[in-house]
Amino acid sequence: MLHVTVPKPVRGPRVSGIVSHQRQKFDSVHRGRLRIIAPAEAWCDLGELLTEHDLIAVGDFLVTGNPYGKLLPLTTIQELRVAISRRSGAPGVRACARAVSKVAEGSLSRPETFVRLLLADAGVPAPRVNFSATDHRGSFIAIPDLAWPDVKVALEYEGDHHRGVRQFRDDIRRVERLVDNGWLVIKVSADDVFDRPRELVDRVVRRLASRGLNARGIRLPLGGVFVR
Repeated sequence: MLHVTVPKPVRGPRVSGIVSHQRQKFDSVHRGRLRIIAPAEAWCDLGELLTEHDLIAVGDFLVTGNPYGKLLPLTTIQELRVAISRRSGAPGVRACARAVSKVAEGSLSRPETFVRLLLADAGVPAPRVNFSATDHRGSFIAIPDLAWPDVKVALEYEGDHHRGVRQFRDDIRRVERLVDNGWLVIKVSADDVFDRPRELVDRVVRRLASRGLNARGIRLPLGGVFVR
């Protein structure tokens, strides 16, 4: 479905495949000749449609971009907060207000965001997101998805795109470089995130403890947390 937002009192198009929204006032930007709603405003609109977890994942993407795809961040956390402040009483604004406090720069995919949220909710010490690991000479080694650099523990989410031949070989080289430099690497798949979150949290806690970082007061999830 294509969502179209128009300023009141203009009525949006009533065409199959299009969902129309009206707003009293909203910020917009131009992409070529097309006028589109500003990213922070669009994120607030999603407060009506998405779960809180997905709203946070979209927020992470908007404030991070994709350095590997040369995509700059589309907005900032402060701009998200400003957009929320303009929506007092609007549908979805409460969901946005809850979600923005958990939006963070760094995550490069929806599952990466979910792993970060799962560990935070469980009380695991906060990791660095997409931390640039270096060797004792300061030379670059790799960028793990999540890292606890003080104890040299890294977590890598292995999405299905990692099955490609080139990516598979690059992954092996990256992990071996980390291991050679004293890092302990935890590998995580979609099944861990969506089907076995309790096991995942327990595994991370045990690996951190093996390096001397004890996470006290851990709250293991009882069942499924996220929707695929």
